[in-house]
Amino acid sequence: HRDLKPANIMVGSFNEVYVMDWGLARLIAGPTDDSPDNLLSDPAAVDNSTLNSTSGQAAGDAGHRHTRLGEVLGTPRYMAPEQAAGANASLDERSDIYALGLILYELLSLRKARPQGSLETLLENARRGVLPPLQAPAPDLSIAAELRAIVATATAVTPAQRYPTATALADDIRHFLRGEPVSVLPDSLLRKTQRWIGRHRQATLLMLMGIVMIALGATSLSLYQRYVVLEQAQRQKAQLSRFVTGFADQKDRIEKQFLLFSTLLEDLVATAAATRLYGMPTADPIFTLEDYRTLDSGPPDLYPASRYANNVISIDYPVAFISHDAQPNAIALLRQLTPLRHQFRRIALMSADASIGYLDPAAARQLIAEQGVPLHWSYIGLEEGVLLLYPGTAISSLPQDYDPRQALWYRQALADQDGRFCGSFRSDSLGEGLLLSCHSVIRDEARHPLGVAGVDIPLDYLIDTLLRWPEPNIIETFLLDSDGHIMIRSSDYQQHDQQTRSVEGPLYNVPEVLANLRQGRFGHFETERDDQPLWIVYDDIASLGWSYVVEFNPAD
Repeated sequence: HRDLKPANIMVGSFNEVYVMDWGLARLIAGPTDDSPDNLLSDPAAVDNSTLNSTSGQAAGDAGHRHTRLGEVLGTPRYMAPEQAAGANASLDERSDIYALGLILYELLSLRKARPQGSLETLLENARRGVLPPLQAPAPDLSIAAELRAIVATATAVTPAQRYPTATALADDIRHFLRGEPVSVLPDSLLRKTQRWIGRHRQATLLMLMGIVMIALGATSLSLYQRYVVLEQAQRQKAQLSRFVTGFADQKDRIEKQFLLFSTLLEDLVATAAATRLYGMPTADPIFTLEDYRTLDSGPPDLYPASRYANNVISIDYPVAFISHDAQPNAIALLRQLTPLRHQFRRIALMSADASIGYLDPAAARQLIAEQGVPLHWSYIGLEEGVLLLYPGTAISSLPQDYDPRQALWYRQALADQDGRFCGSFRSDSLGEGLLLSCHSVIRDEARHPLGVAGVDIPLDYLIDTLLRWPEPNIIETFLLDSDGHIMIRSSDYQQHDQQTRSVEGPLYNVPEVLANLRQGRFGHFETERDDQPLWIVYDDIASLGWSYVVEFNPAD
């Protein structure tokens, strides 16, 4: 790596660790980076990654010098002696181990291993391997002898005296954390005895039983409780890891699905705008609500659809509505818009499978009418007072002269600052239960509104495919809006008796999680509910501007 330092070590939302900035890395025993073409201009100051060992200046300082790779590479505060000496051809992982030793030094002491100074001073101290004594950060604290030995070995001036590999260094740290001997500090008799007692607690307790029976009972109970707690902590750690992994996978599926819905809606908006502005009237028939009610005058492909309560639908034609005060050119406008029927069918099919480009009529009918698609309804309402609804059917909840301009969904979309609105719910008149409606404004080139396009997605589909996943200890899952109101929850599944629901649901009832969400922080929270442990994992759904929250009971 050749430039390990705290700034290049990142910790993620779930405590995963990343090593960053591999710009100076090279293969061990590979070619050095000293070709004439390898020039860098670095705007940093003393903590530069590339330094000119002859000029004593940081690359990019007042002179903005170019520095050849292959001279002094790295950050002076964290350089190994051989690295500060410019011996780049001989650098191997022991130089990185030296930097890791300095980082461990700073973690233990909470002080810089090499105090601030001039570039020349830093480089000279780095070449000589000069370090101040390792001290605890406060008088009442101490640093274990094992850790001091680990730091001393990792930061040995001579590479041969350091750990041979990063694995060896990591193993010693793990040994220390587990209370085991480390390779760089031989055990004394006292330390060996202490470790033996730690590994043979029951035998130790039996020996002490004859000395102090009462004390033994209290001690054994305490040790047993500690063992139970540690064992439970290990189980819960593994359980949380599995749970967080499943959460991340499910969140990714939600993100991708809503991104697909958003893309299909914007495709419909773009096609509608182009057709409205530049399309020409066609000879394709227009079918109104009355035509669908009088089957003889309806579309030729009418078919009883189980996904639409066995009402007859058309997958080739939308149903057209003309409001009572529509503009005089409404009929001509509808003839201009008739090619949109192909786009309606396309987005319906693609909502089920984005790879579907075309299906023959029989296969398309089977998918939309019998299996069902996520975009249950799609529609376009225009400022002229007309509406196209797909798939076409004799929907009983709308009158023939239905005016989309007066509808709540139409007005909400126009009022939204971004021209997009997702989150209203209504009950499907054909028995599909609650529907989530999303809308987007159709505009001309001058950004004037021409109308609104929308899609309706069954709530049961969202819950069944996105919020429910096979984890037995899940209590409930939620989608929250940006203010923390519950938009969708898994317990809403098959609640067909609900009517139109307000956009703003109740607030999620865990204040700590709400506070973190409002501040843009995501992760997990552990609490209790009804005397039972409760884990809550939460993250954002960027394509919606919502948050995904899952409640989980870690109990066996």
